[in-house]
Amino acid sequence: MDVEVRINGQILTSSATVVVRCHLGDALLDNHMLADSLEAAWDRAHQDSLPSRRLEQGLTFGTDLSGHQIVKTDFGISGNTPCTSAHRPRDSLHDSVIAHTHPFSKYEAFPDNCPPDYHGGEADWGPGKKDKQSLPSNARGVIIDPRYAWVYDKKKSYYKKRMMLDVPIHKGEVMRHGHGMFWEARAA
Repeated sequence: MDVEVRINGQILTSSATVVVRCHLGDALLDNHMLADSLEAAWDRAHQDSLPSRRLEQGLTFGTDLSGHQIVKTDFGISGNTPCTSAHRPRDSLHDSVIAHTHPFSKYEAFPDNCPPDYHGGEADWGPGKKDKQSLPSNARGVIIDPRYAWVYDKKKSYYKKRMMLDVPIHKGEVMRHGHGMFWEARAA
């Protein structure tokens, strides 16, 4: 967005990027606290880096015994690898969501600094077998990968929300996807 202002006869101009939250029509993913936390996790996953420098990042979101929504993150802890998160869920939360990033696109080869059982493997979309098995029975899971947000539960049912779109908003402007729950509007 470009802005032009006249002050004491002098014209000043500036431009700014406007970030607008795009509601996905999903009660879980549209929660601002969870969306902000997922965005922070994705930023720390370094998906645009070399495969060996990417890291899964995890978090737990839920309601504590006092009824307050809280998020527990373990960003940057040792033990995170490009293929696994060392995040351990908090058991004391109600309606908990266990979330983590998958910083690879489908068919990308896993790097050598992943745990040995991933060597020679490649990424797929969505929750894998280990993701589903490790999810507590009273929680829902969310995975953010380069194209989708995946929501799943212990019963192995899941759905996805597409995250990669370009949407015209006004003549000369387009909404471009940053990632996750945000859209960035810039003048074209």
